[in-house]
Amino acid sequence: GVTLSGDLNTLLPETKSTLAEYSDEQLLSLPAMVDRTKLITMKFLSIAQLCLFHTNPKSQPKSTLQMVQYSLQHGVSDLTSVGFAFYGSYLACLGEIPAGYRYVKIAIKLAESMNARDCMGDVLAVGGQVMGYVEPLPSINDVMIRGHEYSLKTGNVSSANMSLAGSMVCEYWSGKQLSAVKSTMDDALRRMSAQCVVPLLMQFLPLYRSALAMIGKVDDVPMVFGSRADVETEEERKMTETNLHLLKTTHFNKMYVGFMFRRYDQVKQ
Repeated sequence: GVTLSGDLNTLLPETKSTLAEYSDEQLLSLPAMVDRTKLITMKFLSIAQLCLFHTNPKSQPKSTLQMVQYSLQHGVSDLTSVGFAFYGSYLACLGEIPAGYRYVKIAIKLAESMNARDCMGDVLAVGGQVMGYVEPLPSINDVMIRGHEYSLKTGNVSSANMSLAGSMVCEYWSGKQLSAVKSTMDDALRRMSAQCVVPLLMQFLPLYRSALAMIGKVDDVPMVFGSRADVETEEERKMTETNLHLLKTTHFNKMYVGFMFRRYDQVKQ
């Protein structure tokens, strides 16, 4: 059976130890998972992983590690590529960038070799974020655009918006003209708002406000759930208190704006 109640301090070393026995070539040539029950289990773990990624980031790695271990024990499916992409992302979050990058590249190669079109959007959306630590941002923007296209073709709204947000991040930090970046961000915000993609929208708004601060006074901003996108709402503040992803994104962008404009009291806070 599979349980998500395991201890991360145990699951992570176990997974690392098991993976240490495999080369990249061996991981890419693992036998296929054929048992229907096990394939359904992988589907359950993948759905749990994506849901927890947005709602309870602290628990999300448990499903990721279970997906990796399950694939090593019972063979690989299309969803194994998603598991490896999230595993690489988790390692990168722990500061293990080279290892995270390695497993992201394995995830992409695995998805390509299995022609896993339904999974490629998730793999590129998550993996691209890790690749951005190693490769030039303009090239990562191409990865995000590719992931967005795959997601649209397969009807994966969540992944499509994640790739879209990732593309906006690449455009902003790679130095593209801010007026052009804002225009693209405006369209992205309207789309996310219309599709009610709340978790991603909440993570994207701090970056959008950072861009507005760099531009200066701007009157033309989209409405998000009845409020101007340049105004932090009470609902956002409450969500930030309970979601680690939102907390990091919000404070990083506020600190960046504070440093740029020498508002050191704001940075200190």
